[in-house]
Amino acid sequence: MRAALYIDGNSTEEKMIPVICDEIHRSDDIVIRKIFGGDIGGEVLKRCRLTTCAVNYDTIEEQKVAMAVDIMTDMEQANADRVYIATSDTAFIPVVEKLNLDGVATVVMGSCNTSRTLVESSGRFIYTEVVYGEKCTASVVDMAEIAREIYSVSSYYKSIGSEADASQVYEGIIRKYPDFDVRNYGYTHFATLVQQNVPGTIVQTDDSGKLVIKVIDDRDTVEKFIYAYMTEKKYKIDDMTELLGALEAEFPGFTIENYGYHSDYGFILSFSKLSIYGNKGVQMKRMFKLSGKSAQN
Repeated sequence: MRAALYIDGNSTEEKMIPVICDEIHRSDDIVIRKIFGGDIGGEVLKRCRLTTCAVNYDTIEEQKVAMAVDIMTDMEQANADRVYIATSDTAFIPVVEKLNLDGVATVVMGSCNTSRTLVESSGRFIYTEVVYGEKCTASVVDMAEIAREIYSVSSYYKSIGSEADASQVYEGIIRKYPDFDVRNYGYTHFATLVQQNVPGTIVQTDDSGKLVIKVIDDRDTVEKFIYAYMTEKKYKIDDMTELLGALEAEFPGFTIENYGYHSDYGFILSFSKLSIYGNKGVQMKRMFKLSGKSAQN
């Protein structure tokens, strides 16, 4: 895919520029390379083949305006299929939002201290420190939430008799969390992240060679967990939401809808050993095994 790279030299560290270019090269061919402002050394400019722009502008504000104008002009001429903007400056939010509105695939690359406003306005946001190999220090969404999202999507596919395409699940998470990247959590492969953080799933390669996520915590597994939990609670709890909360904690992304139910009562009563008492209490029928002597009487 043809890519256009625009670098805000005033908010992008010089050491990050080569790795930004390398990151883009993994998937795209950079056909436009422009940098605006900043005190960037000649070696970096030469290595990355960057065209320096707005060098005669007196202020940073003028350089920002020049960069914004260049981005929009180039995109109007359809000179690239995807736009990469290296910046941590919220001044470029209107540009990013306009590109999104026009349906232009846009990726913003900035530091871990970038404002959430800019991050969330992006189609995708990549932290430059992570690309550089450093630890992510940004306030990214908790891994537990990511695990719930993966499980929920995979469960949906299972409910319609299909398997979740791992790449589609990944892209779906990015649409919800633009800065999602497995490297933010110390991983290099999505499959490894799923295997180590999403209980009740496995990642496999299907017959076509595509990675898929399969949900394996079927109803039998859920039932065993429920009975074990109720036994620990002395066979009785006063509020069914406690049990449902325990299920959500054990199986990230768990919802009763995945099992064909739309009411908590219906789901609870679908298990033969459970019954409802009061308005919302749950109790488990205790099973006693008769001794041989008792059975003969």
